Amino acid sequence: MHDIPGVPGGADEPPAATKADAKAISGLARDLAANMARTGAFAIPPALEPWFESNPQTLWPVLDGLVAACQAGVRDDGVIAAYHWLLLNQLELIRYRQERGWDWAKRMLDEYQQRLIGLGRERTIAQDDWFPLAGMLSKAKIPVTEAMSEALAEAGLTTDTQGNELGLLRELIDDLATEARGPFEVIEAFSEVGAVVPPATRSFLAQELALSPHCVLRDAVPLLLLDPDSTVRRTAAAALEQIAAPDTLSPEALRRTIAVRNWLPEPDRPAVDRAIRMARSKGVDCAQWPSSGGLAIFGSSIDGSGAQSVIAVSRGGHNRFLAGVLLKQEYGVRDSWCDHEQSPPEINQILRSVSHETGSTEIERAFMDIAVQHAIGVGLAEGHVPNPTLLDMAESVGATDWQDRRLDTSAEISRLFNTLEPEDRSEEAIVKSLQRSGNWMAREPIAESWYEDDAAVRELIGRRAGSSKAAMARLVLTESLEHRREVWAERFLLLALWAQATKQRAQQARWRDFIVLAHELLDTRPLQDIPLMVGVSEKSVAIARSGAW
Repeated sequence: MHDIPGVPGGADEPPAATKADAKAISGLARDLAANMARTGAFAIPPALEPWFESNPQTLWPVLDGLVAACQAGVRDDGVIAAYHWLLLNQLELIRYRQERGWDWAKRMLDEYQQRLIGLGRERTIAQDDWFPLAGMLSKAKIPVTEAMSEALAEAGLTTDTQGNELGLLRELIDDLATEARGPFEVIEAFSEVGAVVPPATRSFLAQELALSPHCVLRDAVPLLLLDPDSTVRRTAAAALEQIAAPDTLSPEALRRTIAVRNWLPEPDRPAVDRAIRMARSKGVDCAQWPSSGGLAIFGSSIDGSGAQSVIAVSRGGHNRFLAGVLLKQEYGVRDSWCDHEQSPPEINQILRSVSHETGSTEIERAFMDIAVQHAIGVGLAEGHVPNPTLLDMAESVGATDWQDRRLDTSAEISRLFNTLEPEDRSEEAIVKSLQRSGNWMAREPIAESWYEDDAAVRELIGRRAGSSKAAMARLVLTESLEHRREVWAERFLLLALWAQATKQRAQQARWRDFIVLAHELLDTRPLQDIPLMVGVSEKSVAIARSGAW
C-alpha cells in the first residue's frame, strides 16, 4: 500500500496538488493496471477511495501522469488505460461539485479544457492520444460551450488538416458506412469526440448522413433529434423531411422519429411533425416495435443527490441485452446505456456488482415506466433531452409509449396517502410513522447519503462556525431544508412507488412510511417535528464540518 496524503478540510477550495499527491497517483495507476491484468477490472482499493474522492486537485497529477505515459519511449498501455479511468472518474466527481454550486469546480473544469487546448496546439502528445482526453468531456457529461468546442476542435487538428474539418468528417462518415452495425454505433462514434464537434459541424453531419447512399447512416438521423443543441435537432428534422420517401427513409427510422417526438421540447416538435406527415403521405411504412421477451428490472433507492438507477436485462431469447438509465431529480435522464454484447455470466457479474454498490432490488416493470417518463418530463422542463441510447433501451424493453409524462407530485402524494386505512392517517399513527422513519438515519443503508452538501449549505454553516452542532442543524432546517420541502417530498413519493414495486419484502413494507413523509413535507408540519429531516440537517452539518469535498 502506497503512502496516502491527508484529506484536507476547512478551506474555501481544494489546495494545489502536491508532490505527495503525484506520488500517490503514480502508484495508484500502476496498481490499477496490475489489477486489471489479473482480474479484468479497474477498482480503487477501499482504503484509497475517501482520499481520491476528497482530493479533486489530483486531477492534475492524473493528467500529467497520463501525458508522461503517452510520451514514454516504451509505452505501457495498461498504465495509460488506468490513467484514463482515473481521469474520467475525477472529472465526474468534479462535475458533481459543479452541479452543487461550487465555483472552484467550474474553474477547475474550465482549466482542464484550457490545458487540453494547450496540449493540442503545442502537439505535446500524438493526436491519437489527444482526442481521448477531449472525449473525456463528453463521457463525464461536462458542459462545453460552443466557443470552447470550436477552440478544442482547432487545437485537435494538425497543421496539415486545419480548415479541412468537413473533409475529415466525410472520411469518418465513409468509414462508418462499412464498419457500423447499426445507427446507434454511428452516433456513438461521433459522441466520443462530441466536445470537439461544434453544433454547426453536427448540423452539417445531420445533412450528410441524410443524403448518404448507405441506409445505416440515414437511419442515424432520427437519433440526432436528441442532440443537446436545438439547432442540430431542427436541422435533423429538416433533413428527415427532405428524405421522407420509401426509398430513403426506412420504416425503422420513421418509428424512431415518432418515438422521440415526445421527448423533445415543444418548440422542436412542429418540424418533426412535418417530417412524419411527409413520410406518411409518401407511403413510408412504420416498423413494428421489436419484441422485448422476458425481462428482469432492477432499481436502486434514491441517494442524497436525487439519483436513482434502473437496470433492465433480458431473461434469455435471441435479443440479449443489459440496459440502464440514471435518473436524477431536478435534472431528468442523466445518463443511459444499452449493451447487446455481454454474455450471461458477464451480465450476472454486473448485476451482482450493481446490487452491492447501489442496493438495487428487483422491481415490477411499471415503476420503470413511471420513473423514466417522469424524468423525461423533468428534463424537458430543465432544458435537457435524453441521450440517444435511451431509445436503444426503449426498443430493447418494448417501451412503445415512453413520453414526457411528469408526475403531478402533489396530486399523486394525496392519492397514495388517501389509500391508507383511516386509522393509518390519524395523528397518532402519523407521529409513529415519522418516528420509525427517523430511525432510518442511524441504521439503514438507504439513508446513508441523505444530506444536503452544496455550496449554499457550506456557506450557511460557515457563517456560524462558532455555533454548536445543534444550532447549526437548526439553521440548516430553517434556512435550507425549509426551501426544499417539495424536492424531498418528490423524493419520498418516488421511493414510495419504488417500495411498492420492489420484490423485497423489507422494502415493500416501507412504502406507507415513505408516503407519510411526503405528505407531511407538503403539509404544514414543522420540519423540527419530522425526525428524519432533523437527521438530514444533522448529517449535513457533520459532512460540512468534515471539510471533505
